[in-house]
Amino acid sequence: MKYSKVLILIIVIILIAVGCMNIHKLSLTEDSFSSGANPADKDNTGNDYSGNVFNQEFYDRIYALNGQEFLNSLETSDNKKSTADKEEPDDKESPVKNTESENSKPEVSTSQENTEVPLEHLINIQNPSALNITQMSSEELIFLFSFLSHPIQGAKVSSVNGQLPNAPRTYRNGVHEGLDYYGGSCGVSVTKDTSVLAAGPGTVIRADHGFLEMTQAEYDEAIQISKSSAITPEDLLDKFRGMQIWIQHEHGIITRYAHLDSIDSSIQVGTVVQKGQKIGNTGNTGTRESVQGSGSGIHLHFEIWLNGSFLGKGKSVSTVRNIYSQALK
Repeated sequence: MKYSKVLILIIVIILIAVGCMNIHKLSLTEDSFSSGANPADKDNTGNDYSGNVFNQEFYDRIYALNGQEFLNSLETSDNKKSTADKEEPDDKESPVKNTESENSKPEVSTSQENTEVPLEHLINIQNPSALNITQMSSEELIFLFSFLSHPIQGAKVSSVNGQLPNAPRTYRNGVHEGLDYYGGSCGVSVTKDTSVLAAGPGTVIRADHGFLEMTQAEYDEAIQISKSSAITPEDLLDKFRGMQIWIQHEHGIITRYAHLDSIDSSIQVGTVVQKGQKIGNTGNTGTRESVQGSGSGIHLHFEIWLNGSFLGKGKSVSTVRNIYSQALK
């Protein structure tokens, strides 16, 4: 009996000790959770707490203590935190994406907006031999030839379409390759005393000081050959121009002054002339009137050439008139 009481006492003491240890363990676990420890975090030793037995035991003890409401509140808090953790990267990435999107947009200089490219950059003046004036726009042609002026003081572009480039010349089966300055239609009087001026600065490359007019027979033969040809042959067309001066200007541009009555003695091949300098006088050489000895039909025939084409070639009357009116001042 005595030993039974001792045994019971020992058992009670052991149970009390075990109970105290469990209560202490539960207290430590609650303190750890309430201090903000996250099961997914690591402790100071680097151990991972996510899903371990220690945390599961804590949940079991909560159930045992009828703390369902407390547990539900904890799970709700965990869910909110988990949702916030998932959304946080998007909130952080969003400004970066916007920044990258903004940075990827090309910067546009406001100083370049609505700025027209200067014509000198569109026209390859550095390589004038490549210029084809038959394919250039009116604006480009006006810009290119704007350094020239009318070869007769105070004159303007003729009001007669037949005196413009491209006008047909049926009597010799050809086309007119220049601009005629007849008295009246060009705005000023034109006689044998009218001075012909260099349209621009340049160098004389032809001056027909020894010009001889065609005879009537030579002229008639030239007309017959021209009419039987597809177009007036160049050698005969050159005779029809009469006494001439050619001046070469910048970019390979050449101006021709035809039907002259005389050439100033100072104008020789190689002579450098200035814009507006007198080079000769108007006449009618190379024409039927001159061949017949008549003093009528006095005018200046003026041509502008570049790379084998005359200015206005292939263009309409209105376009030619606009180009010459705008380019020559």
